Amino acid sequence: RAVALACVRVLGLLTALYIFFFALSLMSESFTILGGGLTRAIERLTTNPLAGLIAGVLVTVLLQSSSTTTSIIVALVGSGDLAVRNAVPMVMGSNIGTSITNTLVAVAHIKSRKEFERAFAGATVHDFFNLLSVAVLLPVEVLTGYLEFVSGKVAGAAAGGDGDDMMMDGGGGGAGGDGGGGEDSIPNPVKYVVSPAVHLVLQVDKEAVRNETFTGSAVKGGMFYGSGLSNAAVGAISLTLCIVVLVFALWLLVRVLKSVLKGRVRKVLIKVVDFNGYVSMLIGAVITAAVQSSSITTSTLVPLVGIGVVTLEQMFPLTLGANLGTTGTAFLASITADKSTGVQIAFVHLMFNLTGILLWYPIPHVRRVPIWLARQLGLQSARRRWVALAYVATVFCVVPLALLGLSYLGPAWLYSVVSLMTVAAVVTIAYETVRRMRPLWLPRRMRTWRWLPCVPAPAAPACWCTSPYWCPAFCRGVPEPGDYAGA
Repeated sequence: RAVALACVRVLGLLTALYIFFFALSLMSESFTILGGGLTRAIERLTTNPLAGLIAGVLVTVLLQSSSTTTSIIVALVGSGDLAVRNAVPMVMGSNIGTSITNTLVAVAHIKSRKEFERAFAGATVHDFFNLLSVAVLLPVEVLTGYLEFVSGKVAGAAAGGDGDDMMMDGGGGGAGGDGGGGEDSIPNPVKYVVSPAVHLVLQVDKEAVRNETFTGSAVKGGMFYGSGLSNAAVGAISLTLCIVVLVFALWLLVRVLKSVLKGRVRKVLIKVVDFNGYVSMLIGAVITAAVQSSSITTSTLVPLVGIGVVTLEQMFPLTLGANLGTTGTAFLASITADKSTGVQIAFVHLMFNLTGILLWYPIPHVRRVPIWLARQLGLQSARRRWVALAYVATVFCVVPLALLGLSYLGPAWLYSVVSLMTVAAVVTIAYETVRRMRPLWLPRRMRTWRWLPCVPAPAAPACWCTSPYWCPAFCRGVPEPGDYAGA
């Protein structure tokens, strides 16, 4: 029976991988038939780095999977419809978007104030690591092209070259050319395996599309051949189909791997929390690579932090390891890419997470920054439940949508608003730091947050007025630590 069960699991794993590769290959065909119109639309959206970042956040929040988002990005880059330079901010955005899953898991502890405080801090330490890494690395990338350059060199070396051709390829995609060097195709045995199944659905005359020599339909085989549908309609239908299949493939892959490791992930995580942080990081990466989902690793840790089995300091390196482990999906997706830039964008994902770890983990004082921010947010969320809801809505929905809308008004509007938000955040953090560390430097009235006006009772929902934990201002009933009003 055990042998039969093992065979079923292996068969399930191979099936999930085949469907995954099939979906990505079909996606490449879909992008090809959609042609230059799609390429130009993507280029317009992602030319602005902030718009690309926001697109990555929103797509990941919508799909609830950074693995799906990065797989789509790899497919776009590998097919030549998206330049590596424009894809880098989208990869960063996918890292931010995936954090919402942990935050929603923490809400399960909302009835117990202390558990909710710890669980929400455990969930958002992942958020703050990603947000801080993006805050540092996005400007660096815009100014220097650091991730594009390093990933190009590494991917070129891995492919047996010097990386120079790949660097030229990475910046040359988009509507202005053929998407990054038409000659830079790589031998792909996986595509030979999945191509028969893909061509049953859709087969495109790629040479005709590339040279724009076709008249009428560019479909030369598959279920859409002779259907009378336009190229745009065929591309849209097949693209929607392959995204659905891709989500299903990743879900099946995670379920199969999770069934193999059922119960073991939790036991291993509990055992390794007392190890050296770097060992914990490595184990977190291995576990996440094994289950192909960082959400499983981090969502397993959040309840353990909530009940006090694992501390925030112990969870942090495991979370960083999970970030590293989830990059394996991008490398799997790059196997089906037509061009070597697909491998390069997978290395971008890996290098982004490695650089973030080097920035925020090795130095103890710097390491405390995301932990302290998460702990303070957990504390305020436990005192005032609306803070948690406002945080999720603002970070993952309101701000991204607002900034995406502003990006269409032009870069001046977008950068002005982002600059004001940055100044407001810096001032708030500075005020809170002084309030806690040097309260006597402040006027007596400003030594607590109670100087903020309270919403009048007629204008506020009843639950806000009857319960201090839902009051929309910082002035009702909940004691503040370090309340220096009488100092």
